[in-house]
Order: sequence, then C-alpha cells, then structure tokens
Amino acid sequence: MNFAEWLPARANSVDVNKGTFGHVFVVGGSPDYTGAPILTAEASARTGAGKVSLLFPSLLAQVIVSRLSPVIITKAIETDSNGFFTEVAAAEILSLCEAWNASVVALGPGLGREKATSTFVEALVETCPCPMVIDADALTLLARTSDHGAKLLRNRTQATILTPHPGELASLLGVTTDEIQSDRPAAVQKVVQKFECVVVLKGFQTLVADSLHGVSTNSTGNPGLATGGTGDVLTGIIAGLIAQGLTPWRAAVAGVHIHGLAAELAAKEIGGVTGMIATDLQNSIPRAIAQTQKSN
Repeated sequence: MNFAEWLPARANSVDVNKGTFGHVFVVGGSPDYTGAPILTAEASARTGAGKVSLLFPSLLAQVIVSRLSPVIITKAIETDSNGFFTEVAAAEILSLCEAWNASVVALGPGLGREKATSTFVEALVETCPCPMVIDADALTLLARTSDHGAKLLRNRTQATILTPHPGELASLLGVTTDEIQSDRPAAVQKVVQKFECVVVLKGFQTLVADSLHGVSTNSTGNPGLATGGTGDVLTGIIAGLIAQGLTPWRAAVAGVHIHGLAAELAAKEIGGVTGMIATDLQNSIPRAIAQTQKSN
C-alpha cells in the first residue's frame, strides 16, 4: 500500500496552521490509570494532529498536569466522588466537542470499569458528533451491555474504529480468547458484521478490517510491543491520522504500520526489544512517519 499518498503533505506546505491538521479529543483516565490517556494524547501530537485536548477526571488534575507535555490542552471534567466519569460528564464533553470543534474522539484509555462509567460510555458513544476511536476500558464496558454495544455502534452517524486486543474482542463477541486466536481473520469479520465499524485486532500481525476493504494484515512491529501502554500509543496514532483527514480505514491501516515501524526504530535506538516501553515508541513516531513517506 502506498501510505505516502495517504499522509498529509505537510512538509511541502506553507499555507497551513494548527487548525489545518485537526483537533483530537482524548477522553480517559481514572484514579488507578493516569498514564494511559497521557500516552494516547502525546502520541496524537507526535503523529501530527494540530491540537490535542485531554479530558480527564477533575480529581486527577494535579497528577495529570504534572506529567503531561505542555503542548496538550487540558480540561478537567467533574466526576463522581471516587474520580470516575458518570453520565453527567458526557453532556459536558459533548458540549466541548462542538465548542472546540473536535475532529475525532479517542475514548477509553485508563477509563476504569466502574458501573457508573458504563452509562457514561453509552451516552457518549450514542451522541458523539464526530468519528471515534474506542479502546481499552470503553470496549470492556460496551461488552457488558445486553448486545455488547452493537445497537449503539450501528446507529452512530459518524465512523467508529474499535481497537481491541484478543481478550477485549472475545468479550465483544461473547466467546473465548482462544476462539479469537484460533481464527483471527474470521473473528474480525464477525465484528465488522456485528458492529458495522472498522476493527483493529492487536497482536502479532495486527489485523484491520471493515465491510468495504476486507481484512488487511500488518507486517511491521516486534515483540517489544508486548508491554503495557503500547496499545494506548496506537490509539493516539490512529486518532491523530483521522484528525489530519485520513478516512477511518486508512487511518487504521497506516496507523498500525507506523506504530509497528516506530517499535522497530525504537529497538534500534535502545539496542533491542527487551525493556522497550511505550514512551520509546512515542519518540520514534515522527521518524516512522518520515520513513514511511520516503519508502513508498
């Protein structure tokens, strides 16, 4: 695939500004998981999104702001007394989507799995006016609904990308992880049919599928990706590409390619795959994009 034709021709453009390259909203975080949404937001920025906003529980403000890159816009959202999003927070975020002209919402990193948060996820998915990349705890919470979130997702007016690992995909289909892994292409095709979305099944040779293009197999990456936080980085990359104008399918296919290539470049930088961490990937994203543009 000629990814270079898909990626924005930013290097040779002069009449541009940050609004040209979109606005990513990252919605996530909970008391036990403050790092995940930071990884997603910073990955979107490294991918080239013009603006990135991180919307997080207000109780986490001190720890989030102290660790977050200053290039990220921060917005603390009121939650329940325990620091988890509730349905009330969905209305505030939807209002901000309109007021701040969000291009895409990345939902789920570090969100937590509280029952109250389930209603928040359902409300946001049902009414979000822009494309969504749904990952991590948001997938788990959708899987707990009576139809695993199928009706909500099929009724959305904007595109949706799901980015599950095999366990999360198993929950969405109501099967075991072993069944997913025994025939990964068949599993993603079932998800596409059930949810009418783009699906990214993470793992060795990550798969991307939708109803129009079938199943695409990614060839980049290495075992260094088998560590916490790398999936959050992938979500940020895909959201960043959507913000810059790629179609959801192209953003997913190019995103997993760039994500895997960033891992390969990071391994060279640090001397191997053992000990690679998610922030190593973030630092390699711009080089991975540049190499992709040159090699196609």
